[in-house]
Amino acid sequence: MNELGKDPCLLIFSNPTGVAEYIDEETGKKYTVSYGLGGIPGGPDLIILIHWKHASGMRGCQTLGIEVKRPGEVQRDNQKDWARAAGMRGMVVTRCESKEQGAAFVKHQKHMLERIGLIPTRAAPAVYSVSSSWPG
Repeated sequence: MNELGKDPCLLIFSNPTGVAEYIDEETGKKYTVSYGLGGIPGGPDLIILIHWKHASGMRGCQTLGIEVKRPGEVQRDNQKDWARAAGMRGMVVTRCESKEQGAAFVKHQKHMLERIGLIPTRAAPAVYSVSSSWPG
């Protein structure tokens, strides 16, 4: 996966998920907060955006998710549910047991975009840079 990090058309994010608990010291009230993409446990370990450009000049990105598992390890039910719900919204989520599997998955998804005329390309600078005049 290290090589993928050098690909200028990809943005790769770690997506830690879970539930945190804390107690308000003033009131003693206990709170739970879900974290991770979607705000519920079960999201994939890696979120990958493949930036693309169409011949018309239109730009966009395809969102991928990779659930990293040890060989033979299966996805939990909440991970399967999350992947199914994300898939219904256009995200492609898979389970991978190795770096090579993950890299092959991303390569295949880039190829699928190319087949329909969406050419993977470097993300537009505004996508990942913030102007020095940004408020605050």
